[in-house]
Amino acid sequence: MKAADFFEDFTSKLYTEPGIVKAYWSPLGAFTDIVTKVIQHIIKSNEFSSSKEYLRIDVTGWKSRSNEVANDAKKFKMKPHLWDLTIAVEHENDTHDWSDEVIKLLHIRCPLKVVIGYNDSNKRGTDLDKLALVATWMEQTEAIKGIHDAESTDHCEEFLIILGNCGKQPSTTDPKKSFDYRGYLYNSQKQVFEQI
Repeated sequence: MKAADFFEDFTSKLYTEPGIVKAYWSPLGAFTDIVTKVIQHIIKSNEFSSSKEYLRIDVTGWKSRSNEVANDAKKFKMKPHLWDLTIAVEHENDTHDWSDEVIKLLHIRCPLKVVIGYNDSNKRGTDLDKLALVATWMEQTEAIKGIHDAESTDHCEEFLIILGNCGKQPSTTDPKKSFDYRGYLYNSQKQVFEQI
């Protein structure tokens, strides 16, 4: 699954959830549950298995390959475990703390890492400035080497940050305008996030 496809699926599915605008501007727990279910649906619709809080990540997706080792495992009366992590997604409601989720996922090896965070609806002009700061933090970690190294192989790792509105509720019932999710993909050659 590519970052642009995930972003398109995420926004189109979330924007069409019944009652989503009301849930979005009510207590965060209910909205987080809806977002988690949408993420799991996307992962499963791409024929991956899904789990919540595996490795303490909100939602992960993987492709099972246990059938490839089932016979060998049977010989030793072991359960066959062989799988590849394909996606790791974190959803953070706190506008001041989603960068921690970025650094956390930076340490996870998988083809697609996604952080869904929020910026005050009156300060959306600061999205790129905040992302530029987070990109400098990313480049200071040892973990960023995995993303840079993956570029030279067939094992590309994409890092997507999706930012939506929070703070004062916009005066609209249109989910697209209320959430105003924007996707930003990390360009590791330029060391910046670029809007998709």
